[in-house]
Amino acid sequence: MAATPVYPTPAGGNTTAPIGTESWFVVWYTKPQNSVSSRLTGPAGSGTQASVVVQAASASQAQAAEQAKLGVQATVTEVDGPYGSASGAQHGQSAKQAQINQATQAGNIPIPNPLSGLDAIGAFFSALSEANTWIRVSKVVIGGLLLIIGLVHITGAGGAAASVARKVPLPI
Repeated sequence: MAATPVYPTPAGGNTTAPIGTESWFVVWYTKPQNSVSSRLTGPAGSGTQASVVVQAASASQAQAAEQAKLGVQATVTEVDGPYGSASGAQHGQSAKQAQINQATQAGNIPIPNPLSGLDAIGAFFSALSEANTWIRVSKVVIGGLLLIIGLVHITGAGGAAASVARKVPLPI
């Protein structure tokens, strides 16, 4: 008894149906979006992706038959197959649709505003006019001076700092 030949499919599966017999195909087509803005601003070929499982003798027959059903309202973009059964074609269809959905979700990542740094600069200058900013600045300066005075008294470097200060010429 001869082994049944196995043929690979585009979706990564296998089928026992050779091309030329009645096989199952997945026909992918694009439907135009029904909005004025998409017709005016959308790129050529933009629309929603859809698919249907069709039984035919070849991929070209499946494409022609489905394009005749769709008419001018949609455009066939791709045909996958052949598949040995309708369930095999439906499995290939759902696997590819999952890939399309995943790619669509990855394409919806928002792009950050490259001019957001200008907002930070504006916020800095607006903070300069607030009273609380100057209160905080004065607290930091006074705290730094108290720290330096305390270190000078602890280390006994007060005399050395005073002698250096006396030698610095001051313009009078």
